[in-house]
Amino acid sequence: MTVRTGQAHRTLTGHTAPVTCLQFDENNIVTGGLDKTVRIWDIRTGGILETHRYEFPVTALQFDSRKIIACTGENGVEVYNRTTHAHSRLKVNGHLRPAEKLRFVDRYLVSGGRDGSARVWSI
Repeated sequence: MTVRTGQAHRTLTGHTAPVTCLQFDENNIVTGGLDKTVRIWDIRTGGILETHRYEFPVTALQFDSRKIIACTGENGVEVYNRTTHAHSRLKVNGHLRPAEKLRFVDRYLVSGGRDGSARVWSI
């Protein structure tokens, strides 16, 4: 969007339900939604580079050059290794209800759950 005109620079279409979370860097935009997908977009062209499907809606995500971590409605978080293209699930067993939000820095992940708690994990 340009501030002067109020017009969007580009519209990214592909999700089939509301987008609930997003992040971007100089190369990619990563979005998650209620359609149970995480999509990786090329910031220059607006094209979808990758789509990852999960069993539950995506409520939060964060990425860096090595990984994408997403909350997908369970007592765990999904981890996608951007180098090896491997998917894994990190169990966050301390939550009594699903993890809804997350943030990570270096080797630490903080998750917030529907149980009203925030928990710190070593990853």
